[in-house]
Amino acid sequence: MLPRSALTLALLGLAATALSATMVTNPATPTGGVDTLTLQPMWRHGGLDDEQAFLGVINSAAVGPHGEVYLADSQLMTVHVVSPDGQLLESLGRQGEGPGEVTRLGGVLPMPDGTVGLVQLMPGQVVKVEAGGGPAGTLIPLWPEEGGRIMLQELREAGGHLVASGRRMTRGDQGPMIVQWIAGLAPDGALTRFYYRHETGRNFASGIIRESDTDWPGEGRWTVTSDGEVIIAPERTEYRLDVVGIHGVERSFGREFVTRRRTAQEKATIEGRFNRFRRGRHGGRPGGITVEVMPDAADIEALFPRPGGEIWVHHSRSHLDQPAGVMLTYDVFDAEGNFTRQLAVECEGVAPRDLLVPLSDGSFVLIIGHADALAAMRGVENNDSEADSDIVLEVVGLKPAP
Repeated sequence: MLPRSALTLALLGLAATALSATMVTNPATPTGGVDTLTLQPMWRHGGLDDEQAFLGVINSAAVGPHGEVYLADSQLMTVHVVSPDGQLLESLGRQGEGPGEVTRLGGVLPMPDGTVGLVQLMPGQVVKVEAGGGPAGTLIPLWPEEGGRIMLQELREAGGHLVASGRRMTRGDQGPMIVQWIAGLAPDGALTRFYYRHETGRNFASGIIRESDTDWPGEGRWTVTSDGEVIIAPERTEYRLDVVGIHGVERSFGREFVTRRRTAQEKATIEGRFNRFRRGRHGGRPGGITVEVMPDAADIEALFPRPGGEIWVHHSRSHLDQPAGVMLTYDVFDAEGNFTRQLAVECEGVAPRDLLVPLSDGSFVLIIGHADALAAMRGVENNDSEADSDIVLEVVGLKPAP
């Protein structure tokens, strides 16, 4: 760990850079109004009528260099590969600790060296496999100091360079000390530069579990553009995006936005998830344990860089009060941070039950029943769900209508 004096100087330097960075503050209404994007199915797998494909919980998707689509199945611990014409080709990886195997699959990413990277959450590493499924080694994040456990959360790539988010946990006097980080990841595993770094402590003996201790931008609220810029939404209840370089925040942009209060059902779902975590650590029911759930939804929930430099923002109101046939509406910013338009997406999905994933080639993957399947895998009730039957996941490949 850095000496306190060195760490203080580093933080002061980042703060000074952030203060001198330009900030583009946009009004609540975009300059170009609302465009509509209509999506049509190319292929589909899973669901009640599919007797061949069995899917667990698809949590993320990525597109390969030849148009193949990779579907990361965090329940079956494998990656399903779909051809450009919609054929289910093969599965990559499986559960285990041997070569080409994963224990907790968090995502998938085509790697700069031509392999496919299976993101293992804990212990954090990228398990690489060849296109045919053969093992191709591992990429393990290496912390600058010795000791601690590394957990990997998400992995992005731009221009042959990798950027990852994760956590490092060490022992403290009253509980674990956790560093939440977003950093460049070199081919040898070295974390080359930190774009975000925050340290927090946990005291499990206090009788209080705070959701705020686990909330951070490394889970969805960051991305890397095709130009290699790292963009982070650092604050939960502030609609602000920071473009972060090696010397700190280079510029920021955002818009006027009213933070949304969570519903009682949303808070109950989160509380149930934390109660299950407590039971898993200590067994039995979590009697005497207080769960502090944050009252507000995160202003920004996900970021998607698009060809040409646009950034699409999925925010906490993207799915609310939508016209008939519209699943959600993205905010769209240009490369300079100007709020140019909104994009209403028409497709068969229903948010927030279903998950829509824009892919880098302009196509989309729609995961029908995602929220219910994820809650079932976690062993908690999805209080926002209207499902009244068995959960059957279905994945649909979509493209813009001509």
